[in-house]
Amino acid sequence: MDKELQRIIGSTFLVSAVEEVASTDPKTGQVTKSSVYTVRVIAKKAKAFRELIQIKVKNSVPILDDEELDKVMLQVAKPIILRFDNIAHYAFMGGESLNASRAERVNITVQEAMEHD
Repeated sequence: MDKELQRIIGSTFLVSAVEEVASTDPKTGQVTKSSVYTVRVIAKKAKAFRELIQIKVKNSVPILDDEELDKVMLQVAKPIILRFDNIAHYAFMGGESLNASRAERVNITVQEAMEHD
């Protein structure tokens, strides 16, 4: 399914929310922080066009803060477009997840992102 992900979700996304989550390894007690991005699929050619999805980036802190997202929501700042490296689909214990190795901002407009993929 990973080979089809770009066709299904595209490669650039409009960010809606981000949260930092922590998980503890029950064996070692080590705490791992991850960022979970809620993004909208905006590539017109993507099968999931307009859908909201979540992508988790492990061992990462959010690259955006709440203040930036608030400004976007209030239309004081332009929308934020993200892309993710190595997006992969995981199924585990009855659940599913999209994970990536890294998130980065892309300096393009929403219209450019819609036509990109």
